[in-house]
Amino acid sequence: MKNKVIILDWSIFLFRSAFVFKKNPKMRPTFTAMSMIIGNLKKIGIDPDDIIIIACDGKGNWRKKFEPTYKENRPEQRKKSGIDFTKIFKDFNWLIKKVDEATNWHIIKLDLIEADDIASICCKYYKDKEIILVSYDSDWEQMWNYDNVKIFSPMTKRYKIKPPKFDVYTFISKKIQKEVSDNLVNPILSTKDFDKREKVINLLNLPEFVELSIKNILDNLKEKDLNIELLPFETIRNRFMDIYNGKDILTYEKCLKRQEKRKKKKKYE
Repeated sequence: MKNKVIILDWSIFLFRSAFVFKKNPKMRPTFTAMSMIIGNLKKIGIDPDDIIIIACDGKGNWRKKFEPTYKENRPEQRKKSGIDFTKIFKDFNWLIKKVDEATNWHIIKLDLIEADDIASICCKYYKDKEIILVSYDSDWEQMWNYDNVKIFSPMTKRYKIKPPKFDVYTFISKKIQKEVSDNLVNPILSTKDFDKREKVINLLNLPEFVELSIKNILDNLKEKDLNIELLPFETIRNRFMDIYNGKDILTYEKCLKRQEKRKKKKKYE
């Protein structure tokens, strides 16, 4: 399929770079995040006419209306981390503005809406294009429901391999029962409990206002010019065009063959 759509999970790069900084204070988080993004895009291989979207979490969250405990533990976790996330968020707000000014990438951020929602609607919207989701958030694996979707993990810098008998509704049902990472741990004791949890978990059936808000943005995307000189960090500016050089590309097929070889090796060990 011509013209890929690449969707980057912004918070993944924010939090990964923040924890890199905690281990090595010389590694400025905003620089690390941009370096990671360029490294991932280079592995994927970008054509000039590909659409690159950065999906950001907006202010507030519609899911709390149905599940007040949703991600309720996150502020405490950040506090215990020893990382100044107030400064991190401020720095990344600056960075995303710079990326918007300097690149032809599209930044999508809407109040009450999460990056997960943006990725989901993009998969429905661009149904005739190859879509590559760049995230290691397991919730995004729901988008394997669409045959044109692949997932590239920034953790391993490889494609996740879709299970041959993947059933999205079995996948969602397991997450409905318990999803520790999102603090959804209360037992499901009634049909009402199940329905509320399903609304929060299921990315394939989002509220109408969420879908329409994102679709409206996608309907009105305009072509942007590259202004690389506006990118922060000289090293990043010098590396930026490497995403188009076609070298060291790692395809889904290569990742699949690698996994099959590992399985055969384990079988005969």
